[in-house]
Amino acid sequence: MSIEILTALEYMEKEKGIDRADMISTISSALVNAAEKSINVGQEIRVEISPKTGEVSAWVLLEVVDSISDSKRQIHVEKAQDYIDNPRVGQFVEKPIDPSALGRIAAQTAKQSIMQRIRQHEKERIHEDYKDQVGQVVSGIVRRREKGDLVVEVGKAEAILPGRERVPGEDYAPGEPIRCLLLDLDIANRGPELVLSRK
Repeated sequence: MSIEILTALEYMEKEKGIDRADMISTISSALVNAAEKSINVGQEIRVEISPKTGEVSAWVLLEVVDSISDSKRQIHVEKAQDYIDNPRVGQFVEKPIDPSALGRIAAQTAKQSIMQRIRQHEKERIHEDYKDQVGQVVSGIVRRREKGDLVVEVGKAEAILPGRERVPGEDYAPGEPIRCLLLDLDIANRGPELVLSRK
């Protein structure tokens, strides 16, 4: 798992411009949420990811007690000595757990969180890069057709040229250069955020 995380961190940093610390925080939170909801229900989990190696470490927080009434949240005072010196009743201990025990569901949830964070970061970047260019002419390359609209690559962003914003009779093929007016930034939409016009 550590190699995959390290590879993902390096990719996000180089290709997407997402800060490594931000991605580590996102992945850690996702793993904790998934583990607390699926495998370790009712337990408080802490996860750390090494920024250099991508290695995942995980702990469960347990209360030190004389007599155990809830084995998922408590640890006997004698057993707590394995983790800290001189444990006292009422104190909390972090017991290491095997990160692979977090399971497939946690990994899947982490993947979804990563993808969501990438989309969010790209939207923020596109908004920041193009907010001052609304109303100006931009150049791009037609990439594909989608439901009567053209998807245009403008810099590192995808833009949409809706059919209603094209000049009647004009037709563009994928790979063709195109110049359009940047009509709007659509931050609520799931797809391309830049809306173009040829009218």
